[in-house]
Amino acid sequence: MQFRSRIYRVLIGEEEASKHYLTTDDKPYWVYEEGTLYQKQYLHGRGAIRKGLNIPSDTDCFYFPVGRIENGIHIGWSTQAANYSNQILKMSKHERSVYYPHLYFVQLGKNPYPSQSRLSTSWLTQLWHRECHKILLPNEDMTQFFKTFNQFKNLP
Repeated sequence: MQFRSRIYRVLIGEEEASKHYLTTDDKPYWVYEEGTLYQKQYLHGRGAIRKGLNIPSDTDCFYFPVGRIENGIHIGWSTQAANYSNQILKMSKHERSVYYPHLYFVQLGKNPYPSQSRLSTSWLTQLWHRECHKILLPNEDMTQFFKTFNQFKNLP
């Protein structure tokens, strides 16, 4: 099976992350840094993340990792479900082979963040998850998982 998702194309260098999805606040929707693709999320209604990261009140968005390729292994993060591994385990073998044909590892456990801090999965991320070999939980330490725009080194 050939990998075709937009996230895959950005990760292998066929497309530039910064050329897609510029938003009204002049901050890119995606940022690619140090082998990881990050996606922008607005802070509206995400007080737990603002508090956990100690984000100033004038900051309106943050970024979280979406995808990475390490030694040919496609890695994604589950940010929406309370327990993503249970969702995968409830699928029949046939469903898993259709929807997640490459997946061989899903990190067991519950999402470490409270429900108001979980992030919905975009359609592009869902397509990427179908190409992933591994799907991991977010880092328990919010400061290691989320970034603000100013934390990226290679941005103007």
